[in-house]
Amino acid sequence: MRQIGLSALALLFLSGFFFLDSNNADPYREKEEPMNQQVVEEIIRHHRAAAFVINENEITQFNQHFSRELSEEELLLFRSIDHSMEPVIATQPHHTVSLQWSTIDVHYENRSNRWYITSVSEVQLD
Repeated sequence: MRQIGLSALALLFLSGFFFLDSNNADPYREKEEPMNQQVVEEIIRHHRAAAFVINENEITQFNQHFSRELSEEELLLFRSIDHSMEPVIATQPHHTVSLQWSTIDVHYENRSNRWYITSVSEVQLD
């Protein structure tokens, strides 16, 4: 009887021990990373890879960089971005980032720990 009691106590201890912090219980969940220079550089790398895909007309690689097909206007805006300059972080709500390249806003969304371009728009200057 004593052996069963100790086994039950050990089982309760071990099962609770691994899940004391429920936030860390799922190792595959998407990570909430604060926006830092490393994340911005990762987004810029994805952006430049997407620019290469568009400029080289690599249609098979399109889905790896864009969340949807861009309109003709969005494609023209995207192609007109001057990649020699650094973008400015315009907004950064939950899982999304908007980088402003001169007068063009490019919106990115993090899905499954990968950044996708969701839309391209021209900034309205007042």
